[in-house]
Amino acid sequence: MRSVVAFVICIAMSPLAVADPGDAEKAQQMLERVVAAIHRDQNAALQMFSAGTDGFKDGYIYPFCFRITDGIVLTGQTAGKDIRTFPGSGHQIYEAAQKPEDQLTEIAYMARKPPPADATPVKKVSVVRRIGQIGCGVGYYP
Repeated sequence: MRSVVAFVICIAMSPLAVADPGDAEKAQQMLERVVAAIHRDQNAALQMFSAGTDGFKDGYIYPFCFRITDGIVLTGQTAGKDIRTFPGSGHQIYEAAQKPEDQLTEIAYMARKPPPADATPVKKVSVVRRIGQIGCGVGYYP
């Protein structure tokens, strides 16, 4: 019996474990909180997003934001880079933020999970919307 329990625990902790089916909902809810935080105080919000504080990081689920005028990322490890140059998804994410405010766009693409995960690209989905003069999204791995 102990070996069965140990096996189940190992499978659950494995990087090959299936993503939480609630991750899509968590991403949507986080994006709603992102919008509220940006409306309250944009500078403070961007700092929280970058730091992953105040509930703005849940495993591999975290927000990212960029200026809609030039695509420059405002948060996280990629701050200062042009999102349009990101392989696979960057241009689509940038275009999604050009749509009218309140319009959500879901974009599926292949991406690597941040370390310490395996470097092999896997499917990722980002929910993106415009908030004033910035675009923000929250991604998850289905």
